[in-house]
Amino acid sequence: MEQNNKTPLYKRLLAIAGIVILLGLYVNLFIKAITGSPDTFRTFINCAAATVAVPIAIWVLIWATGVLGEPFRSQMLLGGDGFDGQTCASAIGRCFRHVAPADYSNG
Repeated sequence: MEQNNKTPLYKRLLAIAGIVILLGLYVNLFIKAITGSPDTFRTFINCAAATVAVPIAIWVLIWATGVLGEPFRSQMLLGGDGFDGQTCASAIGRCFRHVAPADYSNG
């Protein structure tokens, strides 16, 4: 019996985008290092920061789309038909329903 544990399309697209971004940065660093560019150290620092920041940003995007639910994923990220603002508003409302309102009273 075959199980369908396929990773959703939006997760695969985000992962591929992250790989392309990081590979582009690494190729740029490699070319600058080979040519002896004076900008190589700054590029290295940027690559080191991106190696940490890009996966974290992708994780946050995947988490946010999971919280906002299927209507958000299918209609906004994948370009589904019939998107309306009401669906997005209800999805965002579900995301923030557990946030306690701030108390701005001065007393």
